[in-house]
Amino acid sequence: MKELDNDFFIEFFKLTLIQNNKCISEFYEFVNFIFKKELEVLEKNKDNSSRFRHHKYNIEHVFPFKLSESTFLMLFGYLEEMIILFWQKINPQKIERTRENGIGQYKNYLKFILGNKFNNSDYQHIIEASKIRNSLLHCGGRVDLMKNPVTLIQIVNKSDNYFIDQSRIFINLKGLQNLQKANENFFKLLFKCCKSQGFIR
Repeated sequence: MKELDNDFFIEFFKLTLIQNNKCISEFYEFVNFIFKKELEVLEKNKDNSSRFRHHKYNIEHVFPFKLSESTFLMLFGYLEEMIILFWQKINPQKIERTRENGIGQYKNYLKFILGNKFNNSDYQHIIEASKIRNSLLHCGGRVDLMKNPVTLIQIVNKSDNYFIDQSRIFINLKGLQNLQKANENFFKLLFKCCKSQGFIR
């Protein structure tokens, strides 16, 4: 692991990784702010045309949920990207991926790196988020079209991160915040465990 021996590089990579994760949330806040400003303009310039009403409805009801969904998928995609990079660059035993899908492919690798810290609350949150992510990607969040709808319903019902409306899963702001935090905690734990085991210096 010569390319990862430099302490400065490791710290820089760690800070960059965490900052990029936060940047996705900042993107959400910025676009949401634009929506709010657009609504203020619309309220001042009321119009009875169908085009105006349609646009206002989208800004109020459709676009915010699409933004939440997109941000959720970006957060999860970034998490997957970083796990793959860890697996490629910090894998002294050359642990192979499993035949599972998504981040489940890296379960054996993560168990090796994290040891008894593997099955922590952040990882469990991420696993549940992966099931929500799959439903969004493969069938637009439609619970009734997934192979295991009961599992999804249980995940949604036990927290206020998500909700179901007309058989479709939606992401709350808290769901975005909690995934962003789970990502950050998981990244920090990966670095800590890699360093404590001497995989990086």
